[in-house]
Amino acid sequence: MTKGLIYLSIPMRDYAGSNFEHGDNKACELSDDGWVVISPVDMDRAQGIDGSAQEYDPAVINNLLRRDITALLTVNAAYFCKDYEASRGCNIEHAIARGIGLQCFYEVPRDDEKYVYSWGNSMVRYTT
Repeated sequence: MTKGLIYLSIPMRDYAGSNFEHGDNKACELSDDGWVVISPVDMDRAQGIDGSAQEYDPAVINNLLRRDITALLTVNAAYFCKDYEASRGCNIEHAIARGIGLQCFYEVPRDDEKYVYSWGNSMVRYTT
């Protein structure tokens, strides 16, 4: 019996191989734990994107994000990989997931007192 559908939110741009290897590893862990995983890494591969490009046209990035948000709306939960706070796409996914009441899991525990949304700069960390 599965736990349900879970969306894997992973920062990809500016990572070697677009962070595909980390995404694959996390997807396997979640699957082994009983989840059916919806992964942007798998969706990219299905569209012929292999993660090797250094830069993508902003229109391509926006279309991929729209695709990812559509997938996010179909799941029961979302898993946010480490460093998601520094990713524009992951922050948008996080806001949507929390806004629609999805169960959220984090690779690294989130400190809501130290992070606030700043749409122009993804997530801004305030230190005291």
